[in-house]
Amino acid sequence: MILEAQQVHYTYHDGTNALQGTDIAIPKGQFVILLGSNGSGKTTLFKVITGLLKPGRGEIRVDGRPIKEYSKEELYRKIGFVFQDPNDQLFAPTVGEDVAFGPVNLKLDSAEVARRVKAALEMVGIPHLLNKPIHYLSYGQKKRASIAGVLAMKPEVIILDEPTAGLDPAGAREIMRLLVKLNKEERITIFMATHDVDLVPLYADRVFVLFKGGILLAGTPQEVFNQKERLRNAQLRLPRVAHLGEILFKKDNLLIDKLPLTIGEARRMVISAVKREGERHAR
Repeated sequence: MILEAQQVHYTYHDGTNALQGTDIAIPKGQFVILLGSNGSGKTTLFKVITGLLKPGRGEIRVDGRPIKEYSKEELYRKIGFVFQDPNDQLFAPTVGEDVAFGPVNLKLDSAEVARRVKAALEMVGIPHLLNKPIHYLSYGQKKRASIAGVLAMKPEVIILDEPTAGLDPAGAREIMRLLVKLNKEERITIFMATHDVDLVPLYADRVFVLFKGGILLAGTPQEVFNQKERLRNAQLRLPRVAHLGEILFKKDNLLIDKLPLTIGEARRMVISAVKREGERHAR
């Protein structure tokens, strides 16, 4: 496993128990989504995994080794963290300077830094913004610049906290396509948090549902969304397509083998049901 959290607990100074025995295990190369309502502990878990917070109890392991055995430089080469708000991450005057910050701190020579900055900006589709002042960027461009800054460190895992938050539908699609490209083509393990359940069936290999600081559900999207009541108890809903399938089954007596999670699955389900109905009437 590239990332593991074993019985992790974290309590804030005000007494809030943000994590209560959290367990996760993420295989290398997967696209994993952490699903949870606001206040479920998603951001806290990410900060503990990346070493920004120290757990009160439990252990984080990266590539089989306890996180405490890594130096900061080693950890940065393994895991990159993209904050929910890019304004919390970007600080340099220009895009190029911001993306170069990590490689410079790794004490790489100037030629290697320049290569990494160029490659990272090309991967996220904004090489033309190299010399653009940060404060002139759109919100979506800032998101991409934040991801580029992480990519320049060449991590094996990228953790993203609500990467589509604050974006319009087109901007959200672009960011998700970028993350899929990094996962499939660059072989980077992606671990992202969201409360948008409709994203999960389209992208996730595996899903963890976090509720009140603990993992309530874990599995493939189909395995997780089949547990409808437990999901709703976690203050989440079914994806809209799955909810439609549920209504068709309960109220319209449409026979289905499983809940559809995508439009394509729903289309095949309806066509199959119509054909069965037609065959029944033809007898």
